[in-house]
Amino acid sequence: MGACTEPPQGRRTVLLTHHQLKSRHHHVGGNLATRLGAVLADPGVDAWIWGHEHLCMKFAPRAQLRYALCAGHGALPQAVGGGNAEPGGWEYDAGHQDGNRHTWRLCGYVVLDLDGKQNTVRYVDERGNTHHSPDVV
Repeated sequence: MGACTEPPQGRRTVLLTHHQLKSRHHHVGGNLATRLGAVLADPGVDAWIWGHEHLCMKFAPRAQLRYALCAGHGALPQAVGGGNAEPGGWEYDAGHQDGNRHTWRLCGYVVLDLDGKQNTVRYVDERGNTHHSPDVV
């Protein structure tokens, strides 16, 4: 995999993948960050958004990557609690109680509004409510 070409002046790039850079559950195998090293080293990549885990959490910025987000909170129920977003990040943990008194996280989705230099990410729960103010990517 070769390095990306320099993006046109003012253009920004968001990398979208299924598998993740980081995990809160386990060690990430397969060394995806190393395999994508040339891509991530490119100054034109501004953000990486993935969805493998069924969580919504933003990670702290890291070398060569200003914005990292797991946005996969739309399918499988996850219990509320046990969140441990790393320093500099956050984890969405709002929930509802079912008839058996179990509390489950609300599912949701992420909306990318790509508009030149003002690209934003909006986090919406299953009820249609925005649960985090837009982030600028």
